[in-house]
Amino acid sequence: LITVVALEFFAGALADRYGRRLVLGSAAFAGGVTSLGCALAGDWRWLLGMRILGGVADAVTMPALLGLTAEISEGRQGVFFGVLRSAQGLSFIFGPAIGGALSLFSLRAPFLVDAALSLAACVLLVRLVPAEASHAGESHHWRQLRVLSDLFTDRRFYAFALFCGVNNVAFPVLAAFLP
Repeated sequence: LITVVALEFFAGALADRYGRRLVLGSAAFAGGVTSLGCALAGDWRWLLGMRILGGVADAVTMPALLGLTAEISEGRQGVFFGVLRSAQGLSFIFGPAIGGALSLFSLRAPFLVDAALSLAACVLLVRLVPAEASHAGESHHWRQLRVLSDLFTDRRFYAFALFCGVNNVAFPVLAAFLP
């Protein structure tokens, strides 16, 4: 999670610059490869390295996925984001149980299943989502600085950041103390 938090802020800029499909597909592929690396790890150092690289892939995934969701929802963002967040919630509920059940067969099994699902998601993304125009050729360094400046001067950003913090930190912490 430390890797995700550190890199997620900048990962959105990658998706904006190089295209959401390319970034999301690359991150899904990297996630699959790192899960496969975890399954094949021979010692704890290899496993730790693969988990850190997997965190990098996860950090790149979410901003690109959110951008792609907004792009393909065609005016029905509430429904699309509702489905996305519901899927994430279900993964938090059922993921540990499924991973625990798979680990009864082998401690490597959860990583192998994750690798297969990640690589399948990468293939589906490439086949089903059309590529958008690449922005790689634009001279955009000053434009990106201006966008960041505009972001930090917009009061709505701070309200959104506060809501995200409360949603992702405070509620789970409070829930841990409730009987």
